[in-house]
Amino acid sequence: MVETDLTKARLFYNRILIDERNGLLMDILKASVKTEIKTTTTKNLESSEIEMIEAFGQRLLKSSSLLPIVWTTRLVYKPPITMLDWCEKVGIEIVKEFDDLFYEVKLPEGWKIESTENPFWSHLLDDKERVRAAIFYKASFHDRKAHISAITRYHYDPYDAVVRDVDTIIYKCDFSPFKPDGSLDFDLADKAGVILQDWLFKHYPDWKDPSAYWD
Repeated sequence: MVETDLTKARLFYNRILIDERNGLLMDILKASVKTEIKTTTTKNLESSEIEMIEAFGQRLLKSSSLLPIVWTTRLVYKPPITMLDWCEKVGIEIVKEFDDLFYEVKLPEGWKIESTENPFWSHLLDDKERVRAAIFYKASFHDRKAHISAITRYHYDPYDAVVRDVDTIIYKCDFSPFKPDGSLDFDLADKAGVILQDWLFKHYPDWKDPSAYWD
């Protein structure tokens, strides 16, 4: 039974090659591999095959109009900002829920999804080629998952002790949190973090809002 299911798995991903060339992206992503190969495990697939599956998932996502439903962030937004709030503010239209992981969306003119070197991660770029969100998608059928995290225009780095506008340094502390031997002084890093956040709140009060200050 396992061997039969393994064969189904391999056939399914061989079909991706054909369907991708024919532009049948939406059908591929929506197909439920789990129902076809319930007993197949990663032990039955070669590591190279798993990597191939994950790479295909990234390539297919790049060509799609899909964004993950699950919204994750390391920032505490005040007031709280949801995925739907952010999409409305930046002009992303939610068309419908595509499956249990993705929304089908209509992106603003010039926006696109670009792959990174890591097969799990992609970037959502705006019309000025700026990264507006990081997208995680693990396409392996045995552990399929996805989430998205929007990125703020202004952000701070307590280790470099700087504030950046996207990638450009616009403010820097007058000290380094690193000791002469190259090790990190955590107390100084904490101090830098407080100073940098105070500077941000003074100059860009809504810096934690990922929809703010881009235009």
